[in-house]
Amino acid sequence: VFLCRLKTSSNMGSFPSEVAKELPGRDFPGRCGLPQTIEEWADLKKINDQHRLGFTEHPKLWCIDNKLYNLSGFMSKHPGGATWLQQTQGMDITGYYYTFHLNQSKTNTLLSQYYFRDVSKSNVDDLHTFAWSEDCNYFRLQRKVHKFLTQKYGVNYNEHRWKSQILSMMALIAWSAAFWYLCRYPSMWGALVAACCLHVFIGIGHNYFHQADVKGVGGCETLWRYLFNFTMFSFEQWRLSHAISHHLDINLSDDFEVSALEPFIFFMSCSPTNSPLVYLYVHLFLFSVPGINYLVNALKGRTGINHCMPLVQLAILIACNLRNDEVSLWYVCWCWYVMHGVAGYIMTQVATPVHRSDYCWSEGDENGTKDFVHHTLLSTVDYNTEYPLVASLFLYESFNDHRVHHLFPTLDMSLAKDVRPVVEEFCNENGFGKFVKQKYGFLQLLS
Repeated sequence: VFLCRLKTSSNMGSFPSEVAKELPGRDFPGRCGLPQTIEEWADLKKINDQHRLGFTEHPKLWCIDNKLYNLSGFMSKHPGGATWLQQTQGMDITGYYYTFHLNQSKTNTLLSQYYFRDVSKSNVDDLHTFAWSEDCNYFRLQRKVHKFLTQKYGVNYNEHRWKSQILSMMALIAWSAAFWYLCRYPSMWGALVAACCLHVFIGIGHNYFHQADVKGVGGCETLWRYLFNFTMFSFEQWRLSHAISHHLDINLSDDFEVSALEPFIFFMSCSPTNSPLVYLYVHLFLFSVPGINYLVNALKGRTGINHCMPLVQLAILIACNLRNDEVSLWYVCWCWYVMHGVAGYIMTQVATPVHRSDYCWSEGDENGTKDFVHHTLLSTVDYNTEYPLVASLFLYESFNDHRVHHLFPTLDMSLAKDVRPVVEEFCNENGFGKFVKQKYGFLQLLS
């Protein structure tokens, strides 16, 4: 998966000679890879946004479309939950506001109540990553999608998620059975089967952590996002690194999911070249990433009650085999890590091609655009979109049907399938038809 995008050179670490200049408003001073954490990235983004748009004297406010809002009193009332506002306080959240809320007329009326003042800098339109004019492609597509969903499912269309709930229950049952078998009969085969069941939790958690904090009767659907924490990753951190950093600014300088792997792996066209040795260590490195991630969080005291499930799993495995003379304690621990390492490795294989292949635009390439729809189509590819939802989730964590998800991230994965024809029709009508015609298979991207 990685071989097609990894640039290698005998002059290791050198920058490419021909790199397209960043568009205005896309510089991200202080960008670096490890050991920068996502929390450090968030602090850096706040500083950059405040200096770029001129609201350093109001670091506790939110900036939306060149206006400052004081949403502190709204946090507890926010339908999506307070966490989203807590994580973005002090940032320019223009793009998040527009892409996370499908019904703009409703949210705009509510937002106006918390207006503070305009930002102080002039020519601020040039300082934004994307252009959000009233007649931009994204707003026209958004209105089209909202109209389609309300006509098909009514105003509460996002409550039509029963397919996702059934598949989530199936995945939980499958992993529970596989993990029970691994506890009874620890083996590499058992660990691999459990890993193949566990990786689906990443897709389920990914679907739900993009949505509101409380969903369903009594908030019961909220619990599905915690399946993500059965792996060695944390949905709380991924909300920042994925939903906040990556989702809007795909393959741009402030995309943490790209920079977090540097200097071990460089992906972007504006990045230094990789050593040829990358082909030898990349897969072992990615197998190790879940463990490194979990260890770093544990050492920094971030492995709280919400993310103790991997350790609980290890404790159960050890307890079930204390009197098993046929396997050693170290072998049981190795089976536990293989389950997690392979699950994480599968995630990188099914998710990486959608942004990190030769078919995707990245910073440093020509023809960058401030049109968010066009940028999403350029920097993202889909594969095997003809697969039904059950196959999409259990094989690819639903990452294969990715463009619609990036355009409307809070939409449940079961509804994204319904919306795809609407998006394709819009693309054909507005000069983006070539992207609709692109039909890739997973093995094609691997090659």
